[in-house]
Amino acid sequence: MEGPGGYQFVGRTTQVWNRFRRAGMFAEHPWSLRFFDRIQWYPVEADELLSMRADVEAGRASHAEVTDGVFDYGDYTRFLAENSASIDRFRSTQERAFAEEKERWHASGEFDVQLQHPHVEAVATIEVPAGHVGVEAPFVSNVLNVDVAVGDRVRKGDRLVSLEAMKMETRVTAPGDGIVTALHVTAGNQVSAGQVLAVVGPHGPVGGSDAPASSEAPDAPADPAGRSAGLTVAAGAGR
Repeated sequence: MEGPGGYQFVGRTTQVWNRFRRAGMFAEHPWSLRFFDRIQWYPVEADELLSMRADVEAGRASHAEVTDGVFDYGDYTRFLAENSASIDRFRSTQERAFAEEKERWHASGEFDVQLQHPHVEAVATIEVPAGHVGVEAPFVSNVLNVDVAVGDRVRKGDRLVSLEAMKMETRVTAPGDGIVTALHVTAGNQVSAGQVLAVVGPHGPVGGSDAPASSEAPDAPADPAGRSAGLTVAAGAGR
């Protein structure tokens, strides 16, 4: 589905996607727009838009008037054929204007900017004890949340840490049943790919804090040398 302005189209209207709210515009699905929807906008003041955004995010209102209609592909293709001359003229004007704008960008040095990759402070090598599993960051990212504490019992698939990169949330989960024996990051830290975030050690049966500890290794394979191993990530939409 195309929308004018691309990213700004979403940024300057009310929300069109929300997987955390099941009310209002998102009562049935996380999305509020469907393929073949024909969209019309109307102007509002800045304060009114902020109020609308708050209402939509909270599920209090829709602010979108929806009218059922029919998309007839035959009518659409006939319209394109009947108006092909004016459409071609518009596209030529559009392409010429965009080429002129790109030239202005070149002249002003817009394309001379050197991209800078995010800098991550070097961290000391973390020794993971034998029989334990070091859970690593899959890529350069920011720590959004740390969802466990040292001493917590976890099962395979439990969320340990939430990372954020490119406005997308990635959940780093436990590679096997065990006890969190160490945490090496806090919320707000920037981490590099392969950096150890947490360490999971072996434990006995889950079911109570008094359950005796076991010398058995967790479900995920552990490197005998105590190196990091095992990682499960699940990507989610960013906020």
